[in-house]
Amino acid sequence: MANSIIRIKRSDVAGNPSTLASGELAYSAADANAVAGGDRLYIGFGSETNGNAVNHFVVGGKFFTDMLDHNKGTLTADSAILVDSNKKINEFFVDDLGFDGNVISTTSTNTDLFLTPDGSGKTVASNLFIDDTNTSIEDFVIATAQSNIEVEGTTDEIDVAEAIAGDVQTYTVSLSDIFTPDTFGSSTEVPVITIDSKGRVTTVTTETISTEIDVAGETGSESVSLLDDTIRFNSGAEAGISFDVSRSGNDVFATVSLDQDLSTSGSPTFDDLTLSGDLGVNGGNITTTQTTALSLTIRLITYRSVTTRQRFRLGRLSVRRRSITMPSSRVI
Repeated sequence: MANSIIRIKRSDVAGNPSTLASGELAYSAADANAVAGGDRLYIGFGSETNGNAVNHFVVGGKFFTDMLDHNKGTLTADSAILVDSNKKINEFFVDDLGFDGNVISTTSTNTDLFLTPDGSGKTVASNLFIDDTNTSIEDFVIATAQSNIEVEGTTDEIDVAEAIAGDVQTYTVSLSDIFTPDTFGSSTEVPVITIDSKGRVTTVTTETISTEIDVAGETGSESVSLLDDTIRFNSGAEAGISFDVSRSGNDVFATVSLDQDLSTSGSPTFDDLTLSGDLGVNGGNITTTQTTALSLTIRLITYRSVTTRQRFRLGRLSVRRRSITMPSSRVI
């Protein structure tokens, strides 16, 4: 078999050969850009009819190897995609959409870019900025709203005028569609307002408050309505006690005064009476309702105002001129 040469079918003008036996090879060297099926290696396979296999399979050729003649990781026109050792390619294009580094863009002028998930899928984005890395979408929306949106309204509706890029649109929002007019709180109820973390009023309810207090004395008690009743301090016409009510800011003061000269034309009654000043009795008697003896402690008696011919008497105790007499075995 020395110097043997194995030859296969070949052509530089035709593509897929018209006749190719099963297991037979054929190569087309015709320019693939000018001849269909050129620059390809074929093999016949399957049953034959008149010496021609039912299948002519393409198993290689210059048409394919030319697509692999560039650097890995570099996208090359009319060539296969060969990723580098990091499984990366420098850029990629799908229709009008281009991926280059960290930029996603459209490659056709005035072409919109849509991010549309299928079904119930959601488009999730975070930390969004507008035009550059200095203006967040939050700052952009606030600045746009402040400079381009005017809000006017009446009692029942709000008109929002939007003017962006010279396009003025007016929207009317009916407040009756958003709010339900109502009054919360009364003389017996206070409103309870719930506000969420965003400063929005979520619920408004009411809470009933007590409007009565109980007032009790040594005898008797009554309920006092804080809405209709007035608490009045009454000292009586003959007690010699007065009440003065005054206000200072949020404080209300009730001052109780005892007249310095406690005088009466009636008959006031005291359980215990202690006097730190002088006691003057103009006529009448000092009496006790006790059935036993009246105990009277006298530390000093001054009677200079009594004339030498007058005298005064305390029960069984007599004072005349400069002498005090008292019958023996008497308790006054």
